[in-house]
Amino acid sequence: MNWDRTLSLIPDGVQTMSKMPNKYVDGVYPKYISHGKGSKVYSDGKEFIDYTCGLGAIVLGHANEDVNQAVFSQARKGTLFGLPHESETLLAEKLVEHFPMDKVRFVKTGSEATSAAVKIARAYTNKETILCCGYHGWHEWYNQTTPKNKGCSKSKVYPFNYNDIASLRALFRRHKDVAAVIMEPYVYDAPKENFLDEVRRTCDQNKALLIFDEVVTGFRTNKWCAANEFRVKPDLMCIGKAMGNGYPIGAVGGSAKIMDVLKHKDRTYKVIFVICMNAGRIDPVDITLINNFCGIIGVEYSVIINRVSKKLMDFDSRTMITKFTDKNPTNILHLEMNFNVFDEDNVMLENGDIIKEFINAQKSFPIVTSNIGK
Repeated sequence: MNWDRTLSLIPDGVQTMSKMPNKYVDGVYPKYISHGKGSKVYSDGKEFIDYTCGLGAIVLGHANEDVNQAVFSQARKGTLFGLPHESETLLAEKLVEHFPMDKVRFVKTGSEATSAAVKIARAYTNKETILCCGYHGWHEWYNQTTPKNKGCSKSKVYPFNYNDIASLRALFRRHKDVAAVIMEPYVYDAPKENFLDEVRRTCDQNKALLIFDEVVTGFRTNKWCAANEFRVKPDLMCIGKAMGNGYPIGAVGGSAKIMDVLKHKDRTYKVIFVICMNAGRIDPVDITLINNFCGIIGVEYSVIINRVSKKLMDFDSRTMITKFTDKNPTNILHLEMNFNVFDEDNVMLENGDIIKEFINAQKSFPIVTSNIGK
């Protein structure tokens, strides 16, 4: 492959700055890697020892058989569903067992994990300012603090220096609305003079959260992570692709009371009925049965008719509608019903059975399909 060809199509020829060939010795290091196995990577028939470990995420070696087999096995069963998969719970249990966290939210990348942690911290504290130390990804909340900040919206994010507790305390004196300190617990240097303990103490004194970005250090440090190794417990922790040996996955976890800001307090559910029109008519029984359905599960609701022509019409769902004029007599209507649950436990536990029983009991209801979800 010609490098100029790549440059003509992809800015800088790479998807992340860390992979730019100009970071290595031109003419000695390859421009491309075709494949890898174990500790080795290959380019143009040459074998190299991958000391970069795939930018740090390949902790079990390239093309690890056990990891790949697990991924391939699930891929054959499907990869994207409208409800949770049991493996999410199993993985969350493993993380809670080995990392200082009570609850977990999974994401796709380390950058997304740090962004989620910042959002959680701001929501929990109702404060805005973030103090940071280290590299936290390319999302704009952090990228605004770097030289590549063009195009980033500005928010209150300020960096401090590692192993320099005075620089952190100076920022706390300057900013009274600090939501959180986010930092890599170590990268090149070990913490000196109880630096991490002092950061923890300073956060507590100022009622700010402490977030450890362990995208790099997680799974690659003694006792699973730097928080365990140095015995400093953060409020939130971010981990990345090392969890999947390079596959796109990440997570943010922390104490239950902080993570619970992600819970939905007001649950709104939606039922979609897809109904075939005949000769431009909606049978009055259709609307009557929708009323009956919502009566069964105890909800108030509104209905929007969404035609194939993409036009929308609002109407009172309790009114009998006998005719709907349309040039296409075989149009399909999507009746989207958004409602707040009165008896939340009933709907959460039994909604599928309720829908099935209702449809089976009303054979005259011309439903093609139905769906319920948040």
